[in-house]
Amino acid sequence: MAATQLLSYPNPSDKQRAAWDQVPSREHPLVWTRRSGRKSLLIGATTEHVVGLPPDEGRALLDRLLVWSAQPRFVLRHRWHPGDLVIWDNTGMLHRALPYEPTSPRLLHRTTLAGVETIA
Repeated sequence: MAATQLLSYPNPSDKQRAAWDQVPSREHPLVWTRRSGRKSLLIGATTEHVVGLPPDEGRALLDRLLVWSAQPRFVLRHRWHPGDLVIWDNTGMLHRALPYEPTSPRLLHRTTLAGVETIA
């Protein structure tokens, strides 16, 4: 969690850092091969380091993969209109909200399906 929070709060207080450190970290492979054979990168803002690489090399690899995966040919930018419905597979894509006005009305319903394929 700290990796994500540090993007928004690069100079956290001791109290903030202690709260972030309470959230357990998880270890995943960089590439997940699904039962179908399709491969997904398991990277994003929450990815902090690469096990087995020195911190600077791991960060450089993660940065290169993020730049590669965000090429225009892989990007879909949705411009919202009333009544829009957007569905995506959280396990197979990076997604990010762009900044919006705090006074902008937002309504989000999240649905999670059972039977998710485990990462192995």
